[in-house]
Amino acid sequence: MDSAGYPESIGEPADRAIATGQFEQAITLYQAVMATDPNAVWPLGIAYLLAGDPETAQGLWFEAIALHTPEVQSAAWKSLWQTLQREGDRQLQQRRFGVAERAYQQALELEVAPTLWQALGWAIAQQGRYDEGIACWQEAITLEPDWVAGYQAQAETHQHLGEWSRAIAALQFWLALQPTAAPAHHRLGQCFWELGEITGAIAQFQHTLSLLAEDGEPHDPPTSHVWGDLGMAFFWQGDAIAAIQAWRQTLALQPLFVADLLAWLAANGQAAGSLLHQNQTLLHAIQAQDEATVISILAPRLGQQRSDPGVPSVAGSTIPAPVGYYETTLDWVKGVQSGDGKSGDGAIAYTPIYPPTLLSLTPPRSLQTTLHPSFCFGTAVPLPGSFVVQLPNGRYWIEETRQVAAIAPDNRILGDLSPFSPILSPGHPAAHPQRHPLLQQATLPLPQTIDGTVAVISGLSNGVYFHWMLDVLPRLALLQQAGIDLQTIDYFLVDASLPFQQETLKTLGISLSKTLAPARYPHIQARSLLLPSFPASISWMPPWSLNFLRQTFLPAPPTPSRRRRLYISRAKASVRRLINEAALLPILAAFGFETLHLETLTVAEQAQAFAEAEAVVGVHGSGLTNLVFCPPGIPVIELFSPQYVYPCFWLVANGRSLSYFAVLGEHPEGLHLQQAFYPDARQADLWVRPQTLYQALELADIRPLQP
Repeated sequence: MDSAGYPESIGEPADRAIATGQFEQAITLYQAVMATDPNAVWPLGIAYLLAGDPETAQGLWFEAIALHTPEVQSAAWKSLWQTLQREGDRQLQQRRFGVAERAYQQALELEVAPTLWQALGWAIAQQGRYDEGIACWQEAITLEPDWVAGYQAQAETHQHLGEWSRAIAALQFWLALQPTAAPAHHRLGQCFWELGEITGAIAQFQHTLSLLAEDGEPHDPPTSHVWGDLGMAFFWQGDAIAAIQAWRQTLALQPLFVADLLAWLAANGQAAGSLLHQNQTLLHAIQAQDEATVISILAPRLGQQRSDPGVPSVAGSTIPAPVGYYETTLDWVKGVQSGDGKSGDGAIAYTPIYPPTLLSLTPPRSLQTTLHPSFCFGTAVPLPGSFVVQLPNGRYWIEETRQVAAIAPDNRILGDLSPFSPILSPGHPAAHPQRHPLLQQATLPLPQTIDGTVAVISGLSNGVYFHWMLDVLPRLALLQQAGIDLQTIDYFLVDASLPFQQETLKTLGISLSKTLAPARYPHIQARSLLLPSFPASISWMPPWSLNFLRQTFLPAPPTPSRRRRLYISRAKASVRRLINEAALLPILAAFGFETLHLETLTVAEQAQAFAEAEAVVGVHGSGLTNLVFCPPGIPVIELFSPQYVYPCFWLVANGRSLSYFAVLGEHPEGLHLQQAFYPDARQADLWVRPQTLYQALELADIRPLQP
């Protein structure tokens, strides 16, 4: 290559630094190489660009290229353009999305191409900036109207966002270019289904099946999924016989899964009427073509799935429900101080504790080529600061699984103290206080008056170990850091019925006799109400809260005499269990994993076990809260049901600098039949192919134990 061209390789250590994301180190190494090889200016510029300094990169390149003839310059720019595209692809594959974005943006400044816009769209979308990603794919389509990949990416993204009509439009463009694209027809059927156009959904599912050859080879989409979806569409249309025939096709195509599921259901011995017992009956009824039994099980489930839970009714004497909101407690405090707000009786004490911060994020590794949307948050998420506020005659309303609300004296909700379900990411528009369900309610029961100081540390789902450890307990630390002696507080509004709640409260010096159960005190007004904020946003944990838990429950972790590989089983749990755990346990044992049932351990014992871990594998569940006690850097593999991927333990892993891997299980029976088995996706049990587990262990660089 001409001396002005981009070299294929200049110095292996520097090249390795680029490949592993050590851009500052690469800059230093390339600068040293330049003393003997001026061509190092090209990869040096790449290193500056990827490190976030495009101005220096461009200055180096322009200075170098100005020394050559126009012909050489043209070849050099072309070579650099190709290298930028390759580097963007490499960084995208390594899930350094922001870095890939910089490489693609620079390449687009040199030459525009649909491939670059397509790749840039994925780099941006996987940082959670979906509208920008869709716009990039539209640029690719504008350059090349037959650009199928652009329509495909748009359709998939709109479908993920629940924008069904927009997804349909993109799918129709895709099908105009590729009429026999089975994935497009299947997705189109799913979108019709979501819009209630059942006849259109059936037609698309049937057409998809006509395009999938029955040759025993894997297909996209899997043939069993399409039969499962078609069966559910028939069932909704009222044709149970056709539905059963379609589902029999699904089950016949997935014999390993069906065998595992039936064996597991039988072994669990669930009581008659339970969800698992009904699922066992449903499977047998489908196989036996028992129409009456299938209808008797599914009809109530589907009706329940589509119903609106509504607003809880209230009885007895009532008062008006809140009629407005403050976005933050500080907004209300400033209004009171300026004379624009109502403070009630007495002075308000507002104490800031921690300032807002950024939670740095490293994308999870996985077996999928693209990042699951549940992890698309970019490289950092801003978290709000924390505080404590004391309200004279303050009011608080709580329904533990649905909503909580701190209510100001002017009957408005304090937004940052009043989360509600579903729990979403910080700043998510659907989590804005204006959407609080209490604002849709007309009345509340009269509050119970408490003559004393009450500290509210309850939040949502306090009986869930994860929320207890990471949302509830750190609020006690905030009270202490505000200079409040916990012993001077008369009561704590918090549940204390479960063993882990009692153990942890005792460790923190809280007498159980001082606790008020939210179920008995859903609406209170206290002479003095102490309201510590959540550590940040609910379910999003700042570093200080993790340090608090470690210092409290692992105050002086000894250097372990051995390192342990832990598999966290949910076999004793009531939901989200591993259907084929019996087939996977021998694999895990060969890799040196011991099986733990955390229900049998105290909190202190759980903390100690995780402190000794050198690797952790577990199904998504509260036991993985204990990752907070792990040594930094160890690999963690979390197994998910494909329809319920919640990132909370990935956030903990980021806070502890763990090497995190997300593995999706499967629903071989198809999305809609799986939803019939599990109307609540959060409860769905999961199935993981043995080969998938092997691949995940290999990806995490966990090797079998040597005999």
